[in-house]
Amino acid sequence: MQQLVEREKFSLDILIAAQFPQPLNTYKPYLESASELVKDPRWARVTPRMMLNHTSGLHNSAMLEPDRKLKLHLKPGLRYSYSGEGLNLLQFLIEQQKGRPLDQLMEDALFKPLGMTQTGMIYRKEFDANVADRFNANGEFTNKTRRFPARAGGNMASSADDLTKLATAMLSGKLVNMKSLLKPTVRIRSTT
Repeated sequence: MQQLVEREKFSLDILIAAQFPQPLNTYKPYLESASELVKDPRWARVTPRMMLNHTSGLHNSAMLEPDRKLKLHLKPGLRYSYSGEGLNLLQFLIEQQKGRPLDQLMEDALFKPLGMTQTGMIYRKEFDANVADRFNANGEFTNKTRRFPARAGGNMASSADDLTKLATAMLSGKLVNMKSLLKPTVRIRSTT
């Protein structure tokens, strides 16, 4: 995303609804789940920046809603509330604009250029031998990430070596301008 922004191929501040050529609920993946969202006047004020910094007002997942429909629970931009659904909507917008699925976009923009051969947005069998996977706080294995299709909100499978390649490239500024990436955009208030 940041690469697109720095190349002026995507704006974080143009309203997301305005970036779709047609209403969100007219696209097959969102026919049902976005039917209420598009009626909410606040939806017209949500930007990609809000989705990236988790201030869009969307819950984490529509599957947690009783009717499984997307809804704004907070005024957009008001406060931080993690939303994987916001990331997935942003993914859908980028896929529509680029005409390619997320896994291919990530492969071309990051994984291939960095030599990350053990990383993908879709789990592949060859990852089995050396994948960095899920463990709990006690160091016990919990499960492998084998999601399909690719989803921006928590889908990448990788190895420790490949994550090191990514971190090194990020911190060196090889991929993006770290000053702009690390600039705070939302104040997170905590009671702890």
